[in-house]
Amino acid sequence: MNQYKERLMSLLEDITGIKIGNISLENLSELKHVGHLANCAVTEEVTKYFVQWLTGNPELVAAVSERSMSANGHDVDLPEYNTIAEIKANDPVGGNRLSGSQTFHIIEDFEKMWAETNKYKFMVLQDIGEIREAFSALTRNKEFKWPYEILDFKPDHFETDRIYVLFLGGI
Repeated sequence: MNQYKERLMSLLEDITGIKIGNISLENLSELKHVGHLANCAVTEEVTKYFVQWLTGNPELVAAVSERSMSANGHDVDLPEYNTIAEIKANDPVGGNRLSGSQTFHIIEDFEKMWAETNKYKFMVLQDIGEIREAFSALTRNKEFKWPYEILDFKPDHFETDRIYVLFLGGI
C-alpha cells in the first residue's frame, strides 16, 4: 500500500473510529472533493469568528452561512461597518512558511483591499500552526508593500490607511 493511502486511512480511522481496510480509486477521487469542502467549511467558520469579533451581531454571524464566500469580491463586505475583509484558512507548509500559491493569493488580496481607500480593511488568518511566522516571512517578500498592523486585541477605533491582520483560532 502506498504511503499516501496509509496516511489517509489512518486519518479517516482517527476521525471515524472505524477500521478501514482499503480505499478504492473511486473513493480516493471522491475524497479529493471533500478537501475543497473542508476548506470552505473552515473559511466559513473563521469568517463567523471575524464577524462576531467585529460586530458582536448574531444576526450578521448567522447571515455568513446564507451567502457564498467571495460573493461581493471580498469574503466579508459589511457596508454598515465600512469594512471589508479577506479570510484565509491557510495551513503553513513545512510548519512555518506559505506555499507559492498561498503567498500569491494573499498578496493579491492585499492589493485588492488596498484599492478600497475609504474602508477599514482586514486580512484574517486562521491561527493554526506557525501561521504568524509564515505571515512574518511573507511581509519580508520584496512584493509586499502595504502598511499593516497585527491586532492582538480589538482597538477602540480603526483607520483606513492600513490593513489590519487578525489571527483567529478555536477551530
